[in-house]
Amino acid sequence: EPFVRAGARPSLKLLHKTLGYGAARLPADVSSNRDLPQWQELMHAVETRNIKGLGKAAEHAAILHFLKQKEVFDEYVAWIDRLGIASNLGVARLYWYHIRLRQLTVELIGVFDGIFLEIGSGSGLFGIMLADRGLVRHYVMVDLPEMLLNAMVHVSTYLPDSKIRLGETPDFSSNEQTFWFLETGEIRKVPAGSVGVALNFNSFMEMDEAVRNFYIDEIYRSAAPDALFYNVNRRQRSMTRKDGRPFDNNPLLYPYRPTDRIIEWETDECQENCRSSLFSSPHPSFCISRIAEVGSTH
Repeated sequence: EPFVRAGARPSLKLLHKTLGYGAARLPADVSSNRDLPQWQELMHAVETRNIKGLGKAAEHAAILHFLKQKEVFDEYVAWIDRLGIASNLGVARLYWYHIRLRQLTVELIGVFDGIFLEIGSGSGLFGIMLADRGLVRHYVMVDLPEMLLNAMVHVSTYLPDSKIRLGETPDFSSNEQTFWFLETGEIRKVPAGSVGVALNFNSFMEMDEAVRNFYIDEIYRSAAPDALFYNVNRRQRSMTRKDGRPFDNNPLLYPYRPTDRIIEWETDECQENCRSSLFSSPHPSFCISRIAEVGSTH
């Protein structure tokens, strides 16, 4: 089934169904997640911590419980309701990371010039969250071509006034909010020393070792003085390089630089809480959150 029919724009629903990744929309006749049939079941699990019968929804309930603990649950639901987004594990997790980054913008406001670089941007939802909060002037998304299409449709849907540029060399001189979409190797087009915040969530862990290290090198090249590099990734013990040799993709061993100034380097409380004995997940997690100032001579 084609993404585009008779010159119409690509369908978000079809993209989400085909790629299995993105922000699903609320049904047309539903104005709030709280009115969804499954919401009461989720809330019962959140309150009782009883996930019997929830199946794959167990981690969704767990992260909603986490957001309640952090006292941002109502804020989260209000935001997704306003945009007509249906809650799921991925959306809620990104929402927490964007809150963490917002906290840093208050603490380190001099660092930010509204220029972001996200590698493995997926549906583009993290950039949309930051832009909706007024933090974004320019946002560069780097991903596979099919995922860039996904992200472009999401951005144009939720941020219709933003400029969209595909495959072009980013020019950060304009004050118009602009999203730049680049395929893997095109990250080299990002000007050196220009990016205020570099991001990666749960995709370094899925990459070949050489590709992962290439991206990290590009982050250091493109980082402005005292830029932030924020990544959250799980350990993947049995990854395979392109030549077939195995390697342990451990986020503690990424090729960081000794000049980084560490702000946070610890287990990620969000994913650890969602995969802990509290909710008895069958998929225990070893996930590391690292935030550092880079691009400097500390």
